[in-house]
Amino acid sequence: MKPHLHPGNAQTSDGTQSMSFSLLSISSENPELVKPVQHFSTWQRYIEQDGLAPVKATIIRLTMDGLWCAELLGCPTVAPELRKKVLETLLQMTKEDLT
Repeated sequence: MKPHLHPGNAQTSDGTQSMSFSLLSISSENPELVKPVQHFSTWQRYIEQDGLAPVKATIIRLTMDGLWCAELLGCPTVAPELRKKVLETLLQMTKEDLT
């Protein structure tokens, strides 16, 4: 696996650790701000029973979560054309092999 894609490196990437601490601080200082999105965790149960392979469905969900969070926080994401292709690919993944 390429080093920049390894999940363990997320903590040491430029700015990522600082951003993680900032989000943690916000959620611990005012937990009420987090409550509206906590119900999203129940989506995992539905995703796993949706007919797609659970791993594939979870990859799609986590990708969408990451894109949504990055855009919500105003973080740089990807160029509009690449974003469109990513979304098209994720949608195509939902139509492929259901096992």
